[in-house]
Amino acid sequence: MLGSSDGSHKQIMEFHERKSLTTDRVILVPGPAEEVETVRKIFRMVLEGHILKQIAGELNRQHIKGPRGGNWCTSTVCEIIKSPKYMGTQIWARSTGKLGQQRVRTPDSEWVVRTFAFEPIIDGPTFAAAQELIAHSKTDQYLLDSLRLLLATKGSLGRSEIRITPGMPCEETNVNRFGSLRKAFALVGFERHDLSRAYQTVRRVQRLRSEVVKSLLNRFPKKVRLQQQKPQHRPILHFDGARPLLVVVCKSLPLRNGEPPQDQRIERSLPSHRSSFLSHPPPPLLF
Repeated sequence: MLGSSDGSHKQIMEFHERKSLTTDRVILVPGPAEEVETVRKIFRMVLEGHILKQIAGELNRQHIKGPRGGNWCTSTVCEIIKSPKYMGTQIWARSTGKLGQQRVRTPDSEWVVRTFAFEPIIDGPTFAAAQELIAHSKTDQYLLDSLRLLLATKGSLGRSEIRITPGMPCEETNVNRFGSLRKAFALVGFERHDLSRAYQTVRRVQRLRSEVVKSLLNRFPKKVRLQQQKPQHRPILHFDGARPLLVVVCKSLPLRNGEPPQDQRIERSLPSHRSSFLSHPPPPLLF
């Protein structure tokens, strides 16, 4: 909800919409009634003893849309159960990190917590009881033993093997617990060389993209704002008075005749004079 400085409500904001006045405030409010009921139903099922995979399966069977309109899985259910916003608590400074570097989780003692920051839809005792139950649902040892059994059965580990194996913890669960599937596989003594090469390529692309972003931020320090939730996400640059600019590193592909593509420099798309660039913002570009 967008509100003014005196606390009065203005309007519900759309997804990715931002406030335009620095004096305005943004606060969370309960969403559509059916979505609120879905959240409450998830917490009720947890207290009734259902495991996360059962909850996700039941929601999918009832054709209830998940977050961002997708299907439910163990990780999406777990994300809702662990989010304190549903009991009206707002938390800041959970992680920290410099531009272009991996974010680091801060200790719980350094978090900035405000209770009853907005209207809750789950009461405190219910939220605390749900946390206690899911904390002991699946241990790290259980997840690693499941991967070892899958490796012994299939002879290999990958996303497809995890997805098609009944009763196997989903890939999102392993990623959230160990940081990545590659790290989880390494803990059980398995390494895929094709994944390693792909990982190195991704890291190289991230570094190149970070260099481009830093260069633009240094060139226009007061005219551009960076939007990037995580280092692996594509950064979006917001110039004053211009449409957002998405920074993407594109792979070079040969032409049909086998010759390498001609060098298309980005400078040709931008005015050479800085003042001209700032007074006439560019259309959306892909780097």
